[in-house]
Order: sequence, then C-alpha cells, then structure tokens
Amino acid sequence: MAKPYSLFKKSSGIYYVQFPLENGARSNQKSTGTRIRSEAEKTAMHWFVNGEIPQRINGKNQKTQNDISKLTFFNSLRSIDFEKSEVEKIIQILTEKKYILSAVLVNTPSSKPVGAFLLDFWNYETSPYVKEKQLRGQSIHKSYCETMKSRVRLYWMPLLENETIGSVTREHVESIFDNDEVRKLASKTINSIVSALTLPMKWAYYKKQTQNNCFDGIIK
Repeated sequence: MAKPYSLFKKSSGIYYVQFPLENGARSNQKSTGTRIRSEAEKTAMHWFVNGEIPQRINGKNQKTQNDISKLTFFNSLRSIDFEKSEVEKIIQILTEKKYILSAVLVNTPSSKPVGAFLLDFWNYETSPYVKEKQLRGQSIHKSYCETMKSRVRLYWMPLLENETIGSVTREHVESIFDNDEVRKLASKTINSIVSALTLPMKWAYYKKQTQNNCFDGIIK
C-alpha cells in the first residue's frame, strides 16, 4: 500500500517529509530531525494522522489549513471503522448542508430492493399495510391488491430494476409520465399506476424506511 507521504534524505543526512494535499499540490518540506529512517517514518505518520502537515510555500494559511483538515478527514474515513450511528450522523450533516438528498445504509430496511418491497406490500395475505387497514376496521379487497401488484410488475419493476426503497425519488415517480404507452391510458388507470408506487412509498416514509418524500404533490 502506498504511503501517504514522501520521505527523502538531504545532504546533511536528515530525513525530510512531504505530503500530497487534497487539491493536488504538495506540502512544504519538513525536517523530521533524524538521520534514522525508521524514526523519520514514525514522525511522518504521526504528523499525517494528527493533521500536523506543514503549510505549502506561498499558500494562503486558511486554504492550506482547510486542505489539511480535509486530508485528515478523508484519511479517517478510509482507516476508521465507524459505528452505524456515526455513519448516520455523517449522512445527517451532509443532508443538512444540502450536499445530498439522502443515502442508503447497507443492511437496513432502506437497502431492500424496491421491487421485492412493492410485491410484498401488495400481497394481500402477508402485507403489513393490509393488516393495519384491517385492524382499523377499514376495507381493502384482495382483487384491489392483485390489480396493484399487476401494475407494479408491468410498469414499475422494469423502471426501478436496480433501485432500493431508500433510493426511489420523485424523479422516478414522474418518469412514468414519459412512457408513451401509459399516456394512452385513461386518467383513472394512470392514477392507479402511480398509486401502486406512491402509496407503498408513503407508508415506507412514515415507517422511516426511506428519507425521500416522493409522493406529495405528484400531479396525476
């Protein structure tokens, strides 16, 4: 594995170190103060891990410090094993800063293939949604579920083949209106096709299985 620094010996016999910065430039040369390579390696790694990389020659202090902080951060991402809660915190920060809309963690409900989720959702015998409706005394018919399942297979599974619950967005929903065959259908049928996806996704949203609200304001 390549080392995150360059080590070289000057005519004095002292080892100097130089680090690549995130912007592609290189740091100023810094003396390790030793003629013993193993000690110089140890010093260089200490500086790297602790973010004590020297500034660039003629570089602006704040920008250089930012480069150093970023380099340390990226090194930490690569080398540290994070707890699930810590990864969620990183995602939360990136979302709050509007760098991302959402992210999908592995081995979570959000990472389940959306096709399998939709078929399970409209399975009359096993669907948790159907059970909830029945417990509230609300009517839902098996024929309705079979129709919605059929719409999922015909229209949504080809479109969402590689997507997970957490990766489905409003753009996916609205893309159905670009389907020439769908546009030929009656409005009532189109509304039913859209609902075959948006109703399960709304349920998943309120069950915290996705961060994406891809259902509100959809013009059918």
